[in-house]
Amino acid sequence: MVLLDRHRAIKFLEDVGIVDGEALLARDPLIFINTLIGSFMTHLPFQCVSLMAQTVEERHVPSLEEVVEAGLSLEGGICFTLNVFMGILLRTFGFHVQFLDGSYSASKDHHTHIVLLVKDLRSPEDDHFIDVGGGHPFLAAVAVDSLPVTFHQAGLKYTYCRRGDLVLRFHHENRNPETGQDVVAKEGRQVFHFSLNPVDFEDIRSNMDKVYVYEERSVCLQGIRAVRFPPADEIQTEDIGIIGTDTNEKSLDNKQNLNEEIEKTSMNKRDSGKKSFEENDKDDFQPTSGARAMNVETKDKNLGKELEARKSAELSDDRIMVAMKDQSLLLGRVDAATKTKVCNEKWTATLKNLFPTIPPAKVNLAVLKMIQKQS
Repeated sequence: MVLLDRHRAIKFLEDVGIVDGEALLARDPLIFINTLIGSFMTHLPFQCVSLMAQTVEERHVPSLEEVVEAGLSLEGGICFTLNVFMGILLRTFGFHVQFLDGSYSASKDHHTHIVLLVKDLRSPEDDHFIDVGGGHPFLAAVAVDSLPVTFHQAGLKYTYCRRGDLVLRFHHENRNPETGQDVVAKEGRQVFHFSLNPVDFEDIRSNMDKVYVYEERSVCLQGIRAVRFPPADEIQTEDIGIIGTDTNEKSLDNKQNLNEEIEKTSMNKRDSGKKSFEENDKDDFQPTSGARAMNVETKDKNLGKELEARKSAELSDDRIMVAMKDQSLLLGRVDAATKTKVCNEKWTATLKNLFPTIPPAKVNLAVLKMIQKQS
């Protein structure tokens, strides 16, 4: 049975704003993948609202058919849904994709994360990994042989490094977006780790029940989480008026700060200047429409590896975080996000407005469940 045919895959590309996707694929597979990742992170939210909307009896690890539906509808989901859908999509376009077993480093449970490995992308042993399901900025495929490499995306600086067959992701956070407090992270905070040894898909799926089913073991069943990383100019600041807080003064201050942050980010993007694809063809590094500008640091001073890292990390630094953690709304750059508490009366409206692809009925059920927990 074909889970996703070419026609529906192309329709998906159009739905996330990628026109002439097949021409882009024929031109350069890596640029195609990175453009897709950028659009993916804009439109498909990492979210557990859909899980929170389920009853205990309804909880289950989604089938591949359900994964495809959640992807094509732009509903999104958690790591298993997002990364598996991306893997199916890439296979439909002819890529050699394998699954990698990972874990949230702070969790007591192992085998709770999944990452993709794209094999032989442009030549034999030219392998890249992809992780669009972590709930954190990830805007381009990373070449395995470019590690260690550090990126700065949407206001978050993070590093991938290799320890034998393991790859570890560290965050270097200057400010906790939830508390607003400064964070000293000299070596970085380890967030994920995964093995570079491909595993059978069913082995990963069999471990996902502790994420999808058992509330006492799954952070995704403890509360509402939703996040995406659109370009700053795609968020209309007038829409922020839907937010309700416990104090009007706080709401006005946060709205003003956010407007200033978005305008500053948009101005920086405009001032940096844009190049056409024709001009980009002349460069060693070719930014794409889905990932236009790049800021990469790497400890490896070898020029060849640095160029490879740049080619595999076509990043857009004009992006912001749009996130909700229960009733806390976080908007702006990750290291300078504005935090606003949303009142009960505005909770569903805020989620529906900023995450319009999550089915409204599921938002209603998830919020109702959370309000009942409070009482």
